[in-house]
Amino acid sequence: MEEYLREHELLIAEDRSHRVDADAFGVASDTEKQADQILRRIRAEEHETVWSRAAPEIPGAAHVFPGMEFLTARETILKTKLFRAVAKMPKGTLLHSHLDATVNARVLLNIALKHPAIHVRTSTRLTAETIHNVLPEFCPLPQDQWTSLGSLTDSVYEQGSGSAGFNEWAVCALTINPTEAYHTHNTTAKIWEKFLSTFAVARGLVWYMLIFVEYVREFFLSSIEDGILYIETRIPFWYKYMIGADGQENVPHREWLLVYDEVIAGVKRDLAAQGRSDEFVGSKIIYSAVKKDLTCEGLEWFLEDCIALKQEFPHLICGFDLVGPEDPLPPLINFIVPFQRFVTRQKVLDLDIPFILHAGETLGDGTAADMNLYDTILLGTKRIGHSFSLAKHPKLMELCRERNIAVEMCPISNEILRLTGSMPMHPLPILMNQGVPITLNSDDPAVFGNMGLSFDFFQVLIVSEVTGLLTVKALARDSLKHNQYTAHPGDTFIWSTLQKRICSSLACGMPLSRPESPASTHADATSRKTRHRVDYYARTHNAISLWHAHDLALARAECLPKIAVLRASVPPLRTRYFAIRDELRDQYRLELGRAQTKYLGDHYFKVFDALHFMQMRPPPPYQLEVRGRMHELNLWQEGHLKACVMAYHVWKSEARHCRLKIRELRKEIAGRFLWRDFARMRWERVRMKWAAVCAFKQGIRGCDPSRACGGGASGSISVRV
Repeated sequence: MEEYLREHELLIAEDRSHRVDADAFGVASDTEKQADQILRRIRAEEHETVWSRAAPEIPGAAHVFPGMEFLTARETILKTKLFRAVAKMPKGTLLHSHLDATVNARVLLNIALKHPAIHVRTSTRLTAETIHNVLPEFCPLPQDQWTSLGSLTDSVYEQGSGSAGFNEWAVCALTINPTEAYHTHNTTAKIWEKFLSTFAVARGLVWYMLIFVEYVREFFLSSIEDGILYIETRIPFWYKYMIGADGQENVPHREWLLVYDEVIAGVKRDLAAQGRSDEFVGSKIIYSAVKKDLTCEGLEWFLEDCIALKQEFPHLICGFDLVGPEDPLPPLINFIVPFQRFVTRQKVLDLDIPFILHAGETLGDGTAADMNLYDTILLGTKRIGHSFSLAKHPKLMELCRERNIAVEMCPISNEILRLTGSMPMHPLPILMNQGVPITLNSDDPAVFGNMGLSFDFFQVLIVSEVTGLLTVKALARDSLKHNQYTAHPGDTFIWSTLQKRICSSLACGMPLSRPESPASTHADATSRKTRHRVDYYARTHNAISLWHAHDLALARAECLPKIAVLRASVPPLRTRYFAIRDELRDQYRLELGRAQTKYLGDHYFKVFDALHFMQMRPPPPYQLEVRGRMHELNLWQEGHLKACVMAYHVWKSEARHCRLKIRELRKEIAGRFLWRDFARMRWERVRMKWAAVCAFKQGIRGCDPSRACGGGASGSISVRV
């Protein structure tokens, strides 16, 4: 039975070694691992208390389960501990969003109500019977066309629900509600009709310059509050002009970018003044054209416009995309000629505008929309938007791995637009398990209600027992790797610092909270740090008293013989591994040519030579490195590699089991002996620090807590066994 269980564990480990987060656990700190376990425990508890049959019913839900329909479960999600934890985590970067659907609909409406130029009309008369089927048409008008309130209503008009009713009508036109998504429009074709109608309603508001400035700023601030460090958003340049402050359609594309750049600078200045400059590094724009009614000649105009904007704003334009529903619109192959010319023009002008294309946002298999994936990869895309049908194409997944092409996955968007019925049915785990680089995104949060990235991260976490905090970390780090931002070396450090803060909070059981107000200062941080130090030394003082009660002689007599036995069991395992490895080395040298042996064979076995040292971790990711070398020479020997890797895993698993036992016993001894080493080596220093901390707590101004608590005295304690 033990042999079977060992093989069972090895097979699971080998299967999961391909996941995008495969290396995350091996390099995770103890704090991160502890936080991961806490998050998993919260999820398990809420599976029973929130998402099971025994849990309270959710209004409008026939069945309650983890990852159920988002719009139905949204209010319940907001109340969960898991969501509150996820909401406070850094998310990395947002790489797939459409700017005109990124600000909460009610916030947009409130912004619009401040501008007297905004007018509204309908295509037909509004009555109690027609109001649910008629959409508002917003438009800013020149001042000489402004209309007084009295002329907007019929002489026999009877006051209804007033401004509150108007607001609800407008918000419903800007969003998708559960009834529409899961009942009246429950097909991809029908829901896309409703989806596109929300953009038509928002157009008259968002593309008015006075609103646009406030809109972009609100988008940045709400993203920052959700832990987003950097943004790449798609702006549809289908409209050649924006409506200016005078009510005329006369603001060209370059003016859009000037305003966008000014808003970025303003947000950075405000954050710097608040001591929060490390929370936002900037934003870039993916130039987007709409495929509807688009011809090759029309595409040429947009491509030239994109080049012109890139030349003037090289720090803003970061890619090109074609957007729109893929199933009814022309496939990418129709536009290959202008795309190739676009690439040639960039080489001549020494520009870099990569393709970041939508593809595979379809249920089709072999349809024109599904075939867009092939053209996207052949065109050299840096990332693929949605790529929902990629799981049906093993070769394309392999190419994405090899070429490091990331997939901009939008799980909640896919569910609401009826590509999947719920999150457990989503293909995201397939792509993750195949090692395809993944980034999580919100797509159109104003329409779907998934503001920021917290909801999408939550939905991914709640449906998988494999996925945990370290997966979130891996996904967020991948978003940092696959963006088009020329990162400053400190930006990754900023994100790492934020991540460590969150993990420490979870691991210590501290409340997960960010400043409620943007006015938070460094003084608050200093105060929190001081309180943490006071608590730490209080715990240390109590621990010394507890350790003193242990029976030291019993600990040594009980534990040291066990360690000796376990240490003796490791060398035979290592010897067996080397025997298998040497046999395979001989087979390789017979099969590989002399030149290839010098280049590949030595390199390949040097990697494995480093692995036998028990104190060292394998250099991640050694398998991918070896495979990459062998692929270059076209000398892949599948059977031998698998045998060697399996032999290594057998040895590593058994050796790791022994090392874990040794570690547990060492900790047991450490717990019983630590007070003696502590008293001998550190007690005097800690006593002085404890006195300083107590003085600080009593309000003595002469005490410098940062000096008193500095030096990390307790961090250098060691126990030798």
